[in-house]
Amino acid sequence: ESESAGGRRARSDAEILLCTLFAQVLQLEQVGPNDNFFELGGDSILALQLIAQARAHGIILGVRDIFQSPDVEGLALRVAPLAESTLSGEAGETLDTSALCERFRKQYPQLETVLPLTPLQQGILFLSQEEKSAYQVQLKLRIEGDFDPERFRKAWEDILERHQALRVAIPLNETAFAVVCRKVALPFLLEDWQSLPPTQLQEKLDAFVEHERARGFALDVAPLLKIAVVQVAEKAWEMLLTCHHIVLDGWSLALVVAEALRHYAGQPLPEAPSLSTYSAWLQSRPLAAALDWWRKELEDFDTPNRIDLPVTVPQNGFGEETLVFTAEETFKLEQTARALRSTPSTFLQVLWAVLLGRLSDRDDVVFGNVVAGRPAELAGAERMVGMFINTVPVRLHIDATVDQLVRTATTFLSERPEYAPLHQVQAQASIPKGSSLFDTLFIYENYPVDEKLFGREAGFAITASEGIEAPPYPLTLTALPGKVLTLKLGYDRQRYDAQGAARILLWLARMIRAAMDNTAQQALGLPLLNETERAQILYACNATRSTFPQEKTLPQLFEEQAARTPEALAVSDATQHLNYAALNALSNRIAFAVRSSLADIGRLHSGSQTLSQPIVGLCVERSVERVAALLGIHKAGCAYLPLDPGHPAERLDFELRDANVSLVVSTRNQAACLPQGVARLLLDETDLERFSPENPSSLLAPTDLAYIIYTSGSTGRPKGVMVEQRGVINRLCWLQRVLPYTSRDVILHKTPITFDVSVPELYGGWLGGAALHMLDPGAEKDPQRIAATIAERCITSIHFVASMLEAFLDHLETSPEDRAGCASLRRVFTSGEAVSKELVARFNRVLRPVAGASLHDLYGPTEASIEVSCYPCPQETPRIKTIGCAIDNTQLYILDRRGEPQPFGVPGELYIGGVQVARGYLNRPELTA
Repeated sequence: ESESAGGRRARSDAEILLCTLFAQVLQLEQVGPNDNFFELGGDSILALQLIAQARAHGIILGVRDIFQSPDVEGLALRVAPLAESTLSGEAGETLDTSALCERFRKQYPQLETVLPLTPLQQGILFLSQEEKSAYQVQLKLRIEGDFDPERFRKAWEDILERHQALRVAIPLNETAFAVVCRKVALPFLLEDWQSLPPTQLQEKLDAFVEHERARGFALDVAPLLKIAVVQVAEKAWEMLLTCHHIVLDGWSLALVVAEALRHYAGQPLPEAPSLSTYSAWLQSRPLAAALDWWRKELEDFDTPNRIDLPVTVPQNGFGEETLVFTAEETFKLEQTARALRSTPSTFLQVLWAVLLGRLSDRDDVVFGNVVAGRPAELAGAERMVGMFINTVPVRLHIDATVDQLVRTATTFLSERPEYAPLHQVQAQASIPKGSSLFDTLFIYENYPVDEKLFGREAGFAITASEGIEAPPYPLTLTALPGKVLTLKLGYDRQRYDAQGAARILLWLARMIRAAMDNTAQQALGLPLLNETERAQILYACNATRSTFPQEKTLPQLFEEQAARTPEALAVSDATQHLNYAALNALSNRIAFAVRSSLADIGRLHSGSQTLSQPIVGLCVERSVERVAALLGIHKAGCAYLPLDPGHPAERLDFELRDANVSLVVSTRNQAACLPQGVARLLLDETDLERFSPENPSSLLAPTDLAYIIYTSGSTGRPKGVMVEQRGVINRLCWLQRVLPYTSRDVILHKTPITFDVSVPELYGGWLGGAALHMLDPGAEKDPQRIAATIAERCITSIHFVASMLEAFLDHLETSPEDRAGCASLRRVFTSGEAVSKELVARFNRVLRPVAGASLHDLYGPTEASIEVSCYPCPQETPRIKTIGCAIDNTQLYILDRRGEPQPFGVPGELYIGGVQVARGYLNRPELTA
């Protein structure tokens, strides 16, 4: 009698039998009733073997039974006697094939029977019609020793005759059935390349493998399998087996290769189970109940997890990266899974889910999982040859501890119906039409391969083997268990590159090791980054400290430049121009006029911290007067609120009231849009000459506001963003440091003043004594007028949003004269919209050769002081999309939803720190951090 470590002996007949079967399958001397199948080393493959052994002794077990009651005592209570109705090798077909056989017999005189295609086979058939070489599976074996190719051919011919699946063909235009032929000729190629030098030999072998894959198969001609044997040395051969995935899965391929080698060695083979039995079993499954289970599981899942990493150069085809754990780590993983009463496969799936969640910044994760598809209740299922696998989803909510997730996953995997077609399962989710439920796949490839086959019983040895198969999804993780665990990550080269795939494996391995050390920790806390990488992201990449005149204000910086270059051109429009001295004098007069108006209404800013800074509206069309008014408002100690006469009256009224605007500086025409009761200073109706042209005493501090700009309000009520003087000055000084303006530069101001990009247009050039030209009102969307202004005014610096740059380049391509007129341009800035790689390439082709101008893509939300990052677009087409690097005194962090830094290239939320961050939202403290 069997006895466990606890000392209790097996009592019932069922316990005694199960203890014996446990010991046989797990290759142990003794097992007791309290011993746990998985803790003793069991896994899903061994579970199938246990089920088969139990069936042979007259009792029924299911995979779910073993997972839910993994010890002998509990399992003995669940066993049932073998029912007579259970499918066996002698079960009759449920499909009436007689009419179908007659339908196809003329085309296939050697027809044996007709079988329905499984749902997965139907999917493969559909997809392989688009690409002949798709779904090719190849196996390479290195054979060394006393090997007889002709004997090998005969062994394989017998294997074809033995298995229906190897004699299958798919009639033309057929989508539901396959025919099985009685006799087929095996395509067997024998070559001798011994005379080739090693380098040439390897190149020819590699080319041959690719050639055989590219040839593909005519699916209506059996067999869908071919073998080539190439002699490469006196006692060395390379064997290549190529088959279509529609007839064999990986498990079956391992079985037929094993059988061929045994048959070659003269070893007897057991009777092969009939493929018809499996077809009958599949048709008997309760599909409606399975889909109802999946509906309850997936109906609230609406956003697939997409893993995006930057790709340097997208390429066609697939690649593969490999990571191998040590024997000690592999043993530790197995022990960890056993301690959790689970399997290494389940443990790895949990960690894969956690990684996918971290990389997609989601707690709700769905990925695909390839299942063997061999029903435990079907006699001989583990020895059947055919296409049985299925791909089904795994869904996990990863906001839990590792051990909790393993328990949840164990239950999920044991309960899910694995036979339902994937396209019908996917239909139960709420994902957008046309989307895939997942684009990552997990495979645990523990095929039952007899390691003795790699010995020399047949007179030769297989010294190397390699499976070749294009992964069916953009990311496919394959775990290969053994003395050392091997992880292989297949990837689509259009979406990932070798570096990105290697990083994914590194992150996964890091999380696996951490989880093995402590399964009680939160899964979302498992580390992606080591300390060096974390420091690089948080500190080294944000080392942007730089000095700037943070004790000064914008009007002070302008006054200093006016004192240095009083006669230099400062600003112009279509009808007038002012030098620095004249602009300074005019802005001073406006400043005193603003102060006078504010004093009249009791809102004058005294510079005291106890009094609020007045907000003055600015509603002046693009002209010299706009620039002077802007400067004057600042010199008066105020912040400006830009107003657009084209905005609806309701929005203007809201902004004026919300900002508590004291005064609006405008002109008679522009002021017509303003609501009644708003105090206004009309420049064209005010005698500015009566005010002093001298610099007023400064009432501004660097921490005072420069302006308030309202968001679009597209997601609700517009929010006023308060931007301080020092943030604007830091932005202007950064640009002057990296791309300095000089007195030879002319900047075009064309951006509407209600966009913060207008600020560096208006103020930026004055730090270097540059001139500012005001584009005619209404011309900002006219590429021809913009080009004419560039040529006429020798513009050197201009800003576009991406869509307008596209339109501008369109015009230049059709107007060689205007294109040549852009020769003065030195730099072009973009912001506000994403700049595509194609747009950069087009700029380099159309405009850069004419002017030698550089393109700089800037990024910054309204909640920052204009921009926070810059990407100098290269002269060649950029390989990746990026917003570049942080500007001076600014920190950029990509964080997940928990506030943890994401690795390089992994999406997350952008957090901005430093002087560039605006003060906050006006009157919205609940939204201001």
